[in-house]
Amino acid sequence: MNHSLYVVYLGCVDWRHPDWLGSVYPPDLPEDWQFAFYQTQFRCVWLDAAAWQSLDEATWAALVADATGDFRFVLEDRPAGIPPAVRTALGERLVVLSSDSPMRVPLGPETDLRTLAARLQAATLIEPVFLIVEPLALRRKEQVESLIEMLGL
Repeated sequence: MNHSLYVVYLGCVDWRHPDWLGSVYPPDLPEDWQFAFYQTQFRCVWLDAAAWQSLDEATWAALVADATGDFRFVLEDRPAGIPPAVRTALGERLVVLSSDSPMRVPLGPETDLRTLAARLQAATLIEPVFLIVEPLALRRKEQVESLIEMLGL
């Protein structure tokens, strides 16, 4: 497989988790700095429709201003669609997927890493793959990062 044909993005479900203070986030990190810190640890964030619909235009503008590199916002698609203002604000950082898209791979505590490795090795996708860690499965993050590195992805 030619690994240069796609990219693996590792992310989490949302970045707003009060219980992350002192574990994922430094204990004194202000709430409005959490996204900036989050995106130094992850390459994307998954927001379901309820989460992204709750954000106003000013918040979207601030998020885009804080995002660096090739960070992506993976938003759950809904029949009403993503509003034009959000599409414009996010530009190339926007990825719209259904929650059951084959490009979105949820990673929970029960995820078998050997099966995941085989799936990634067998992939012939030209599109990126988004590995989304469930908030309660954060200890898997380092394992998945090692797996991605070993596979040369």
